[in-house]
Amino acid sequence: MLALQALTGHGTELRTDDAADHQQQRQNSVGGGFIIVPAMIYILRMPTNVVVGTSLFQIVFVTAVTTILHAKQNFTVDAVLALLLMVG
Repeated sequence: MLALQALTGHGTELRTDDAADHQQQRQNSVGGGFIIVPAMIYILRMPTNVVVGTSLFQIVFVTAVTTILHAKQNFTVDAVLALLLMVG
């Protein structure tokens, strides 16, 4: 498929929009837990069960802020569906 695109010139244009930038960031990024969890275990000497709970608790706030920012900036969050899912 890529060889055909290269020969014909189709599909070889670069994507410079925000979606391409976000996709690249997701592919190259490592979650904060990669650093913070071992740091809490080995440097701060916290018990592992407390570290796991602390990490999950922090993820809740990061996810909430990210969802709100996406909803305001990109209009990519369906608020009615989100409320229905939260209610259960």
